[in-house]
Amino acid sequence: MNIDYHKLLEWLTDKTLSLTKDEHTTKYAIKGKLTKKEYKIVLHLFAGGEISEVAEKLNLDEKRTSELLKSAKKKVISNLGKFAQI
Repeated sequence: MNIDYHKLLEWLTDKTLSLTKDEHTTKYAIKGKLTKKEYKIVLHLFAGGEISEVAEKLNLDEKRTSELLKSAKKKVISNLGKFAQI
C-alpha cells in the first residue's frame, strides 16, 4: 500500500497543511505516536475502508474501532507541529 502521508495528515486533521518534514520522516513520526491498532485502523480507513470492514478485519467491534480512530486523531493533532505548519 503506497500512502501519501501529507494527504493522510490532512485527512486526519481536516486541515490544509504544509509539511515541514519529508514523507519518510513524517511516516515514522505518525507511526511512533500511534499504537499498532490505531495505525492499522487509520491506514485502512484512509484507503477507503468502512468502519465495519476494518472492525471485522481486526477482530474489534465498531464502537472500539471508532474510539481508536478518535484517539489516533487526537494524538496526531496534538503533535501536529512536529510534522507540519498549519
